Amino acid sequence: MAAVCAVIVAAVILSLGSGHRAASAGSSVSAGSSPAAPSVTPTPTVGNLQLSQLQAGDCLTGANMALNSSDPWPKLTLAVPCNQPHTAEVFLANDNFWPQNGPFPGASAISKDGTTACNNAFQAYVGITYKKSIYTWTNIIPDASTWPTGDRALHCVAYFSTPKQPAGATLNQSIEGSRK
Repeated sequence: MAAVCAVIVAAVILSLGSGHRAASAGSSVSAGSSPAAPSVTPTPTVGNLQLSQLQAGDCLTGANMALNSSDPWPKLTLAVPCNQPHTAEVFLANDNFWPQNGPFPGASAISKDGTTACNNAFQAYVGITYKKSIYTWTNIIPDASTWPTGDRALHCVAYFSTPKQPAGATLNQSIEGSRK
């Protein structure tokens, strides 16, 4: 009996220790649907990353992101551990958000679908609705020029915009589950 209890306790401890990063907030969301339960995400990456390499939980730094503008996303973005100074955090990354077949649905439809998915993912990732949060977000979505090349990705990136730093104040920890 004691051996059975020891095995059960060990299994519980091991299961609690694994999957520590458990809130991707919709990394498998499809257009027009809301994220179900949060799913386990891989360990965030570090280094210079292309947009397609970003994943939920990545913390980003660098002035080249132009978070509060309509400039295109840079070819490379520097990802750092979230306990180091950074400006933004990816809370949804889906390279196949929109289906590959079919014509471009239009900028309005892409924007609406992206906004809905980012708002839902934000709430699941941060723990409160976007409207109640101190953070803001931007998304990276396909447009009429990138759609023909197969771009179907949706990336949602949160940051802390202040009057003095509208493109993002420095953060020193993850916003995941912060409820701020």
